[in-house]
Amino acid sequence: MNLWMARAGKYGEDEELAIDNNKLIVGFTEVPSLEDFGGVAADAADTVWDQLYKVVEQSMPEKKPRGVSNITGQLSALVLAMKKDDLVVLPRKLTSQIAVGRINWRLPLPTG
Repeated sequence: MNLWMARAGKYGEDEELAIDNNKLIVGFTEVPSLEDFGGVAADAADTVWDQLYKVVEQSMPEKKPRGVSNITGQLSALVLAMKKDDLVVLPRKLTSQIAVGRINWRLPLPTG
């Protein structure tokens, strides 16, 4: 089991939404929900990271390659590293509290 720290918006703007819906909200609102990521069609040679990169690149065409890579790296932690039963702490900016949750499912990985 791992322990992860998450944020809910730069200024805490997504805290209530995350807590009320038991969701991990990581921002990047231009990127489609990763709940459906398992259905992304993959080229045989693509890794999961490559597929995420393509999704981010298509969703945020104004970003330079380094920015796309940075966001892809952050999102790949959700897809590749976070596992069912891992703990997540959310330091709340609006109330000076810490919310604690548990990952209760895992994204299905795309097939290639």
